[in-house]
Amino acid sequence: MPMYTFRNTEDGTEWSTLMKSDELDQFLEDNPQIERALSAPRIVTGISRKPDTGFRDVLKRIKKASGSENTIDTF
Repeated sequence: MPMYTFRNTEDGTEWSTLMKSDELDQFLEDNPQIERALSAPRIVTGISRKPDTGFRDVLKRIKKASGSENTIDTF
């Protein structure tokens, strides 16, 4: 279910909520003072798990073939 960010045009408050896409149209129709707001995508970072051995082998081959100036981390 996607997360949508909304803005109240009367008081400027913003909030995000999970909502089915077919519920979105009805919600906006029932609440004319509410509009969708643009927001930055939520990106997950900082994953500390190492890739499995097979993928690390692929990374090593890519690193070797891409020259000495590459910054590929083979873990």
